[in-house]
Amino acid sequence: VGGGVMIFVRTVRLAPMGGICAIYELLPAFIIALIVNVAVSKATGEPEKEVQEIFDEVHGRASASL
Repeated sequence: VGGGVMIFVRTVRLAPMGGICAIYELLPAFIIALIVNVAVSKATGEPEKEVQEIFDEVHGRASASL
């Protein structure tokens, strides 16, 4: 969503300014999407212990080795 919004903003607002704002829209969209991804990851908590145990079982890791 963040990347898509950035493409719209870049096309409508930034591109007409020219200069460095006239860069290909994929770069700023990627940067904004990456920032949003990290922010959401930091804002949400860890999964429940049961979910972590199931993940470890599926991937063949013992819970005790963590």
